Amino acid sequence: MVPQLCGLVTGNPHPRRTGQHRDFGVLWLSDVASQFGTAVHFVAIPLIAATVLEAGPVEMGLLTAAGTAANLLIGLPAGAWADRMRRLPVMRYAEAGQALLLASVPIAWWAGALTYPHLLAVSLLCGAMFTLFEVASQSYLPSLVARVDLPEANRRLHTSRQVMHFSGRPAGGALAQLLGATNALVASVFGFVASLLLLGRMNRERPAVAVQPRGRLTEEIGEGLRFLFAHWLLRPTTLFSMIHNFFLNVYVAVNVLFLVRDLQLAEGSVGLLLSVTGAGGILGGLTTRFWSNSFGTVRALIVVTVLTTPFRLLVPFADRGWALSLFVVGVFVGGYGTVVFAVLQVSLRQSVCPDRLLGRVNASTRFLTWGVIPLGALAGGALGALLGIRAAIMIAAVGMTLACCLLFVAPLRHLREAPEELLSAEADLTRIVGDEPDRDRHDEPDTSAR
Repeated sequence: MVPQLCGLVTGNPHPRRTGQHRDFGVLWLSDVASQFGTAVHFVAIPLIAATVLEAGPVEMGLLTAAGTAANLLIGLPAGAWADRMRRLPVMRYAEAGQALLLASVPIAWWAGALTYPHLLAVSLLCGAMFTLFEVASQSYLPSLVARVDLPEANRRLHTSRQVMHFSGRPAGGALAQLLGATNALVASVFGFVASLLLLGRMNRERPAVAVQPRGRLTEEIGEGLRFLFAHWLLRPTTLFSMIHNFFLNVYVAVNVLFLVRDLQLAEGSVGLLLSVTGAGGILGGLTTRFWSNSFGTVRALIVVTVLTTPFRLLVPFADRGWALSLFVVGVFVGGYGTVVFAVLQVSLRQSVCPDRLLGRVNASTRFLTWGVIPLGALAGGALGALLGIRAAIMIAAVGMTLACCLLFVAPLRHLREAPEELLSAEADLTRIVGDEPDRDRHDEPDTSAR
């Protein structure tokens, strides 16, 4: 059973200082404010492109790609930087940058100077700030809570994020309908400013992790990549996430156009329907502990994904009237499974990765799994223009479903939990990334007892 999180709920004594318990609470609140800002501009920026600037499928695909292109451009160096520098200042600068960039959009519109290239540039630069924040935040968390408590900490963070998606996206749609899509971005700016102020209240004198001696940047990046691909638990889950995210963003690139043009729904309804994924994610975050307790962390990754992903095949059959429920069920169940998988995957990665490599391994994972997002978005825009929006969504659903096959590789399918020898930050790296466990060897982990 996952322990209660370091004194945050039960007040149980723990080796970590009380100030660190407080800092996790501040980090949690800051993340809530930041995710509200992200949820609002997730809806507002595509609506500005579609309704104010009259963008087509290709332009929408480019806009979605721009928002995640930073994962390809700076994803790997961001991890090395996170291991070189204190991570809390990086998080603060990233939030300040997003607030300033998003504020420029309504200002330009009020001045009658808003253009599609401006919106594209804001999306690209906000994506860069978001990448820096996420890499630093995921690497900072293990310094605030014990490794055994990481699943619970990640569950709380992911659940609150989904709550913000659930509330922020319809709020963004409602604000866009009442005030205009450009004015709705002001609420997003306030969210990032609130996050910045909260981060400023965190313990200033304590570094997130000991700053590592600087070597050649390429060598440091390569060390993180080698660890990730040599690790027989992290490799298959990362490859699955790559393919799943590619096809998920084929869908994301055209889903607003699908709702606005094919189904002819109003902005408020679009925001509400986009929040359905968040509702599924909330339930996923709340029930992650059930899956890990029932099946074990490793096996739950497979079971949840295989059971939930095929529901995405319902989405392209959605239409006005009762058939709109197909959209709701498909994205709700799909969002549920995605969040459960994400919580278990990031907790597993944080648990088996040594502290000195954590920033680079997190960034390498993000580079690979998020780096395909702009490629998927570009493919979605192209498929929408060539084959039609429904056909693009069907291709996306089939691709995500087939990606589940990657999770059945040995030895992943034979394990309930990660072997104990991998759950130490001080474990020998050769042992961690060495040969996969042989089921016939006498020192095989006793998976049947887990």
